[in-house]
Amino acid sequence: MRRLIGLGLALLLLGACGASASEQAPGGAARGAILWAQSACVGCHGLDAEGSASGPALIDTPLTVHDMMDIMRRGTPGMPPYPEDQIGDDDLRDLHAWFLNPVPLPTPTAAPSPTSGPVEVTWAQSACAACHGASAQGGIGPGLAGTTQPFADFQAVVRRGAMGMPAFPETQMSGPYVRALYDWLQEQAREDEPVGASPAQPAVWVDALCSACHGANAEGASGPALSAAGLSYDGFQRVVREGAEGMPPYDAGRVSDDDIRAIYDWLLALP
Repeated sequence: MRRLIGLGLALLLLGACGASASEQAPGGAARGAILWAQSACVGCHGLDAEGSASGPALIDTPLTVHDMMDIMRRGTPGMPPYPEDQIGDDDLRDLHAWFLNPVPLPTPTAAPSPTSGPVEVTWAQSACAACHGASAQGGIGPGLAGTTQPFADFQAVVRRGAMGMPAFPETQMSGPYVRALYDWLQEQAREDEPVGASPAQPAVWVDALCSACHGANAEGASGPALSAAGLSYDGFQRVVREGAEGMPPYDAGRVSDDDIRAIYDWLLALP
């Protein structure tokens, strides 16, 4: 689904190739590097903005700062819009300056130990919150509060990354810190999850990037909200396998029949 990001931006990049260099607004490349390192953009465009399977490279972009700001404000297929109350114009100018003059990113430091302060504060200030929300209830990435993943699986995803999510090595997130985050996420379900809350989404919903377009709980984002009500399993499976307008097809190598059934059953159980 996020492959559409690359297509949309690639077309926009081609359209901007004739832009005059004088249109490129000067900015603070050093500050832009810091903003990039702390942003959720790395999940699709790579830690060094050199692109990934989920998003195109942005380093040395031919886009003018005005074109880039326009894309960010209105979004593209597969990428949500970013209004000014989420990222200011000055921040975008500095990011653009860094794309054109990619000074080295800040050196990563080890995450604070779980005993250095409340984990809630650490979560809100971490790279996790940028995608998964300040309270882990979901955002660009899926909600993680009350995750039902076993800790070993949770830690494996943190270490190896996933489609649209960078890997976090030990130097960035220590083992005890990852454990503390996991324990805190589970506490959110025990303490804060209301009766009748939505069932936990199957892992494939995250791994196949369904949530990137359809929202953490299928409530809709750049793609439509989803419901299995009134839709047969065969019809649902056919859409996944054949694709639809704005959505690529998914073969059994990416999403198995069992995965499709798990998503379908989960959608049926949503309130």
